[in-house]
Amino acid sequence: MAVFSGNGSAASPSFTFSSDTNLGIFRSGTDELAFTTAGSERARLDASGNLEIGGTLGSAPNILLNAGGSAEFAGGEMQISPSGNVAVAQQNGSD
Repeated sequence: MAVFSGNGSAASPSFTFSSDTNLGIFRSGTDELAFTTAGSERARLDASGNLEIGGTLGSAPNILLNAGGSAEFAGGEMQISPSGNVAVAQQNGSD
């Protein structure tokens, strides 16, 4: 059985709670699922399986967890290989 709902928004999510209606989950775009607290979008799962957290979601998140195995943070990037090796780089090019 499928359950259908409207797209919702950050201020009025589709799936929410009766005692806290600006907290929940909504559709932020095609094949995208977003999470909201206090009426503001806080995290987004995109069509590629990437998870964006904080910042300007969709263009400049504070944290981007890539489905390919790397994590980007405001100010730098961290990659962990399948063998467990960790590489960290700052955006300004210095390590």
